[in-house]
Amino acid sequence: MLCAKFGLIGQQPKEVLVSTTSEKTTLESIAAAQYGIKNLDATVKSMVITLLKIKSILEWRAPKHAKLASIVLSVVALLLMAVPFKLVLMAFLSYAFVSNLKTGRRVTSEQRKNRRLREWWETIPAVSVTVDGNPR
Repeated sequence: MLCAKFGLIGQQPKEVLVSTTSEKTTLESIAAAQYGIKNLDATVKSMVITLLKIKSILEWRAPKHAKLASIVLSVVALLLMAVPFKLVLMAFLSYAFVSNLKTGRRVTSEQRKNRRLREWWETIPAVSVTVDGNPR
């Protein structure tokens, strides 16, 4: 975005400086730099998609998800209004301790919860899409 703002799009990128002062060979250093750049690129892409999905929820472009998010936020607000914060904090900490115990791992199925949350997250459209009915 900064490159676009300052008109640097279309210019050749500057070279990447790879330090060979470590115990790695030059080829290993270049491979590590390439891996780091790929990792950074993947992280930036996932953050952009996350921001687009959050924007989609906030702008009600995904009505089903926006309604669910507003209901959850309302319930949390009512809970925090009715129950003292220290009790909520104690409940959260006790849940965290119980779920880390061996017996608590059997009680809570984190994988099932994470899978359902991931499936819900994947159904949120990042950008609103309109399909034209006229085939060309």
